[in-house]
Amino acid sequence: MARHGRLGRLALPSLVAALLGVLASCTGGPVGQANPLPDIKLTTAAASDWQARELAASLVPAADGWLLSIRSLAKGPASVLLLEAEFPSQFTATQVQRLVPQSELDLLVSDHPGVLALGVYMPTGRSIQPGEILRAKLSRSNGALRQSSKLPQGIAGEVPDLVGAENETGGFDLSWGYYSTGDYDQNGEVNIADLTPIAGRFKQSTVDGDRDALDRLLDGDGNTEINLADITPIASNFHNLVAAYRVFRADGPDPLTATSTLVVEITFDSSTVPTDSRRLFSAVVQGADLVAGTYYFVRPYDTGTGDVGPPSNVVQYMAVAAMKFRLPPPGESIVDGGQCQNPSLVMLPGVPGLSEDGAPVLVYTSLGGGGTPLMLGYYGKDGWASEDISGGHNFAMPKATLLPSGGAAPGEGMIVAYDINGLTVVDRRFDELWVQTSGQDVGGGSGAFSRLAFDRDPQSGGFGVAHAYTGTGTGSVQYSYAGATGGWTTEPVWSGDMVGGLAFRFDPGGGAPWLLFTHGTFVTSPTLSIKFSLEQARRNTSTWSISPVPYPDSPLFVDLGFRPDGTPQLVCTAARDYTISIPLLDPITISLLFDVATAEYGGTSWSFKRAYESTFGFSLGGGFPPTTLVLNLDFASEAGWAQPDELLYSRAAGTVDIDLQTQLPTGAALSGTSQYMQRGGSEVYGESGYYDGSPGRAYSWAPNSQGQPTCAHVRGTSISAQDVLNGNFAAAGELAFWRP
Repeated sequence: MARHGRLGRLALPSLVAALLGVLASCTGGPVGQANPLPDIKLTTAAASDWQARELAASLVPAADGWLLSIRSLAKGPASVLLLEAEFPSQFTATQVQRLVPQSELDLLVSDHPGVLALGVYMPTGRSIQPGEILRAKLSRSNGALRQSSKLPQGIAGEVPDLVGAENETGGFDLSWGYYSTGDYDQNGEVNIADLTPIAGRFKQSTVDGDRDALDRLLDGDGNTEINLADITPIASNFHNLVAAYRVFRADGPDPLTATSTLVVEITFDSSTVPTDSRRLFSAVVQGADLVAGTYYFVRPYDTGTGDVGPPSNVVQYMAVAAMKFRLPPPGESIVDGGQCQNPSLVMLPGVPGLSEDGAPVLVYTSLGGGGTPLMLGYYGKDGWASEDISGGHNFAMPKATLLPSGGAAPGEGMIVAYDINGLTVVDRRFDELWVQTSGQDVGGGSGAFSRLAFDRDPQSGGFGVAHAYTGTGTGSVQYSYAGATGGWTTEPVWSGDMVGGLAFRFDPGGGAPWLLFTHGTFVTSPTLSIKFSLEQARRNTSTWSISPVPYPDSPLFVDLGFRPDGTPQLVCTAARDYTISIPLLDPITISLLFDVATAEYGGTSWSFKRAYESTFGFSLGGGFPPTTLVLNLDFASEAGWAQPDELLYSRAAGTVDIDLQTQLPTGAALSGTSQYMQRGGSEVYGESGYYDGSPGRAYSWAPNSQGQPTCAHVRGTSISAQDVLNGNFAAAGELAFWRP
């Protein structure tokens, strides 16, 4: 078995062996083949002041074994002694007596069959004198014979840091660190020489900034200090040996259950040791050994016995070079710098040769060129790219999802949107490259299209779409549904005045689906006056039951979600009136306070809390009598769920100048921000620093591969006065993507 940087050895002289054999026969002890003379090999490390040639071992027969004595024949003392005595593994050293002084940095190993070792670093000014060092009885071991060296097992030899990266030549580069607990000098074997690195950094800290990488290697017990406790791993792993690593390919992520194939063997000598760092190994997998979608891992290997040690972590080869959909860098990036609206975000799973795990796909509409085509945004090898997937039609308010595949193949893409050309909501299906494969009409309504909400039933696999329409002072809500295989049916839900917000979700527990909408009147002349109500609709078989949801102000935009326990929760913006009293003029009541409210459903009713409260102030200008009213605003323009118990609202703050004669705006200076909030105790939401992207509107959220909320949104830092007074907070702008 190969050893790397092995200690020097000296065998018991053959003449002494012969004399002891005669002595054994004369004293009535074991004779001939019944008790052959053990071969004793003395080994010393390079740092030892006494080397093997200055040491001698003698054996005297004893009942059921031999008495071993080791002595120094050196001419001078030693301050460092690093000694190993090896003998056949059917013997174990017992009744050990050390005849040299004990030191603080000291290790005696005698409980391993076939070896007796002593390491001593004497304090400054003290030394070991020549003479007898050790005495022991070599007793026959009980049980099976043990190898003189063995592979590290369990965590002692487990590689946790295997990484893989595709290279420019089409191969897969693997790299990993060397792990063998107790092998502090990283020579492949745990032996008495591993005391030397401990001595060189004794009492040093792994976190003081002084050679911390090296100190972490020597901190065998992980307590952040190099001390006596780090000697124990040497003893407990004594003679563990790593001669090579073997790289395996597996058809699954669990090496213990997957079918594995040997790819390549990497010898110990081919590794490198950066200064003060962990020894590094590497391998390149290429050609027929490189299979997209498979997993790779490494095991320590014993070249003498053919045994392998514990498996490392696994890395999957995804064939990124061939992928269309990739993962953009963390933070925010611009997807499309044009005039974009209504993004819908889908996160793709990892599919070899197609998509990285968590790669985003954004479906949105784009203004310009006289239409609103349906666009697909994704991050590819050259950065963000956009494709027109509209098929020549114009669309509004798309909602995208990825359908379950039911197997290893990627799922089918699905987009529900309003087709402006066909005046109907449509269902479009796409293959794994997001190329359209089929389409069908969903349904429509009377008047101008205004809102759309879509969900997939987790129980049946079917689909539901709520869509709203507005006429002159009127509005309606329609509901369309289809089974898992398609075939849409549309039915009316409600009709009345203008529809504001709309939210639809299937109940995750299998109950009746939920539909929430707001409706009312929106008057901009002579002043802004908003009077809206919130309604709840539940569907049983083919009948919708509608009931009002009491709230003291005017709910506008609404979003519906469910807590982890299945409790429904909603978030909405709500308008409040404010009356301005001006001397010599009639009071002006205006709906310019927009709060954020959250609510949870308690089984029979909703319990509301105000998450954000809008503020308002004013001043007069233009002399006396005044001619201008300056409004100081701070309000929420929209709000939505990022994930259960976490929301984001968009906020505008600044001033609007109003002509008192016409009561129309003459100027404004408003800026936007976005605030992330998380649920605390008593259903109260507090501000969170989770989201650090730019402010905007039309946020679409989806969890990444780690379950963290990720979003696409239309960027916007300024809002015009006319947008405020018209309630238009969905203006087009740059499309951005953000991930933590």
